[in-house]
Amino acid sequence: MLSRVKLWKSKSGKIARFLIAIFAFIFLFLNFQPVFGAEIFVEWPKEIGVNQQFQADIFIDTKGENVNAVEGELDFQRGFLGIKEISDGNSIVNFWIQRPKLTLDNKIIFAGIIPTGYSGKGKIFSVVFQSLKQGDTSIDFGNLKILLNDGSGTPVQTSSTRARVKISNIKVSEEILRAKPADSESPESFQIYLSNDKNVFDGKWFIVFATQDKNSGIDRYEVSERKQGFLNFFRGLKWTGAESPYLLDDQGLSSDVYVRAFDRAGNYRTEHLTPANSLSWYENWLVWAIIIIILAAFYWKTKKHYVKKRRK
Repeated sequence: MLSRVKLWKSKSGKIARFLIAIFAFIFLFLNFQPVFGAEIFVEWPKEIGVNQQFQADIFIDTKGENVNAVEGELDFQRGFLGIKEISDGNSIVNFWIQRPKLTLDNKIIFAGIIPTGYSGKGKIFSVVFQSLKQGDTSIDFGNLKILLNDGSGTPVQTSSTRARVKISNIKVSEEILRAKPADSESPESFQIYLSNDKNVFDGKWFIVFATQDKNSGIDRYEVSERKQGFLNFFRGLKWTGAESPYLLDDQGLSSDVYVRAFDRAGNYRTEHLTPANSLSWYENWLVWAIIIIILAAFYWKTKKHYVKKRRK
């Protein structure tokens, strides 16, 4: 009898464990939610000739996610490839924290924000390479980080695809470059924001600015500060190369601030920030100059009228 009881308990225990495993599997299956990731990849020719220029476009595919920030590095072999140009024209990125640039250790770093979010496949930036010698080479991505547009900056599972190209002795009649439309349009209009933060420039006043150019891309920014006053009004602006954020020279905030954005085709747009601490009307020499001119004109006209009246 005892042996039968033990045998039954043994079988029932196995059955129970089996049923628990089945229920656990069903529970996990029914509650399973696939984790979507985003992918960074390159579109470029598969084979090129030596000493030939060609364009590589860096794309993101969000795989259905809505993202608002992307960051990473692009690494290539300098012995095989040289860089002729880096362009962010027609990029989905609206605000660059780090505009794509080449570092001393032979990497292109980039970091940007898409404030309104983005979902789909879109270009981040482009690179024009020049092939240097025969062989197989590739470019790889590192330190990739993509954040969800969910208000919390949740990291997205990110993958990248190594881009390979064969540099051979094939002869080409022309460069493999995508035709660029003539760019006669200025960069997009933008805002200049005044701010200060104890963690930035030791709490001093600075400005923040950024814009885009969908054709040739932004080349550089220039800033000019001009103090208010009658004499300064007739003086030309002195421009200085700048990056955002930019530390203001006039910490009294009594100067007009101008920011000029140039694209790679030489077009530019200028925006203006009025002084936070404007001069009172009685402190402004321009106002007094206008008043004096009006009074002088009135005096001259009145005197002329009086002289004519006396002659009559």
